Amino acid sequence: MLLRIAKRRTSIEQGREQFIRLEFYRAGQPDLRVSVYEVTESDIVRVRTEHYAGEGLDPRGGPCWDVGQLVATHPIVVPGSNPHFAFAREVHRELPFEGEVDLERFANELFTRSQQLTYEVAKGDMKNWLFVF
Repeated sequence: MLLRIAKRRTSIEQGREQFIRLEFYRAGQPDLRVSVYEVTESDIVRVRTEHYAGEGLDPRGGPCWDVGQLVATHPIVVPGSNPHFAFAREVHRELPFEGEVDLERFANELFTRSQQLTYEVAKGDMKNWLFVF
């Protein structure tokens, strides 16, 4: 699966336009290299935990989306390495989009199918994972 970690827990609840702006824009500009993780379902808690820890953030639960079905024929890029958290670094990928229209087409499809594609991760599961390792 290609897992996209939500930036905000409630972005999907704010409507299509806000969802797209919150999840796929940075400083008002479209993010044309969308970060995803190529993992199995059993790795979701681990990669979400490492994602937050690698960014220096406290682990917090929330949604992730399996976007693999939406980009089956889309190119996937392996970006340069991140110095933290070997697993998350190894499975990190990017989905490059040609332009804003291409990105918004993807984001609209994700919004429409979000209920089918969502994996919810609990904060407690993330903290438990930290104590296992």
